[in-house]
Amino acid sequence: MKQSIPSFPKDKHDIEAAEFLYQSDPESLIEYIPHLTYYLCDWNWPVTSVIAKVLSRQKSQNLIPYFIQILQRTELIDSDLKRGILYFVMDYFEQSDVLLLKDELLALLNHPSAFDIEEGLSELAEQILSQFGLSKPAKGQ
Repeated sequence: MKQSIPSFPKDKHDIEAAEFLYQSDPESLIEYIPHLTYYLCDWNWPVTSVIAKVLSRQKSQNLIPYFIQILQRTELIDSDLKRGILYFVMDYFEQSDVLLLKDELLALLNHPSAFDIEEGLSELAEQILSQFGLSKPAKGQ
């Protein structure tokens, strides 16, 4: 039996489709995590909070590998997506999950790209490390 492809929001205002995804079995959405994560680019979009809840139903081990890939990118085009992921981590992850992203958070803090600095991503990384009680090593350590 062929599995049907879920109906994704047609645009940033399509909350009905996002809510339908929330009702879907999280396991059926694993392969669509990269597509769903796109909606984290702008937390002002109406669908973003619903999509964040959809993603929060995933096991963190399904999200973390993709999040790591995004957080390691250095292009300006990825800044909004990185910021969205960092906000998601702040709101939905437990300390044990954040520990798995600690290297990427420390890299954003200690070795940020020019775009990361310009977009304030270093400060967000520092805030997450502090929020979860993960001390940052002094620069040069």
